[in-house]
Amino acid sequence: MIKYSVIISAYNAQEFIGECLESILNQGRNDVEVLVVSDGCQESLNVALNYPVKVFYSKTNCGVFVMFNSLVKYATGNRLCFFGADDLMTDNFFEEMDKNQEPIIRYHYSNFNHPNKHLAIKHEHISEGIFCIDKDLFILMNGFCCEFRCGMDTEFRLRCEANKIQTFDNENVLCLRRLHANSLTQKKETRHGSEYRQWVYKFLDKKTAYNDWANPPVMEAVEVSLVKD
Repeated sequence: MIKYSVIISAYNAQEFIGECLESILNQGRNDVEVLVVSDGCQESLNVALNYPVKVFYSKTNCGVFVMFNSLVKYATGNRLCFFGADDLMTDNFFEEMDKNQEPIIRYHYSNFNHPNKHLAIKHEHISEGIFCIDKDLFILMNGFCCEFRCGMDTEFRLRCEANKIQTFDNENVLCLRRLHANSLTQKKETRHGSEYRQWVYKFLDKKTAYNDWANPPVMEAVEVSLVKD
């Protein structure tokens, strides 16, 4: 029986996704499935097809949060783990997830500069976007808001907090996050401090000011094609 469904959206990740998938598959868990969607990127799709994972394809590049929402209906596990196509999962990831039954589990990550992952340094904050959550709860909350292409993981956390949903923060580093020029946090257009990020912060501040968290957004999703089961 599948317990964990790891959901990965890949766009221009062909250089990294193989190593990402190996870090998950090498843990040898038979209660874990991996679902990868290529977000309008043939190159990422070609790499993912070489691994024993479920592979989907979107003809249009829609963004990571739309892709996450779109794959949930195909997940058979009762726990969803959202993960970056350019990141690495630590060997004890699922062992740590097994220790807690809270509806949402977040965890620490370390940054490393591609390609030298020996330069990893623990981040001072627990990540917003990589977490494990009960599938039924994610659906009940209508998934990620897709108003913007970044920062909507923060919106999801704030929405959960406003609805008094319990979150457990695991203090262990369970992910190595790769820093490279095309990641959302490093690209000029979407990095922290960019004009686009400022629009995201204003959007979140407005929702907080008006306490506009009671009604979850309509879950935005698109049809994706199953390429390999």
